[in-house]
Amino acid sequence: MAEVENLVLDILRRLQSDMADLKHGQRSIRDELIGVRQQLHVMQGDNLRREQEVAGILVQLDRINIRLDLVEH
Repeated sequence: MAEVENLVLDILRRLQSDMADLKHGQRSIRDELIGVRQQLHVMQGDNLRREQEVAGILVQLDRINIRLDLVEH
């Protein structure tokens, strides 16, 4: 009976160790995902700023065209 108990305890220890490894791996993946999300957020902000700059340039171009009578009012 003691052999069976030792075998069960050994299996439980291995399971516990494996679970700890899985939790560590999960934490690493979660940290990497947070980093990717932060980079995506920064890129979206950059894209929005570029779109705003282009919109401003288009407004200025329209004004220039009107002043030069290149387009109808």
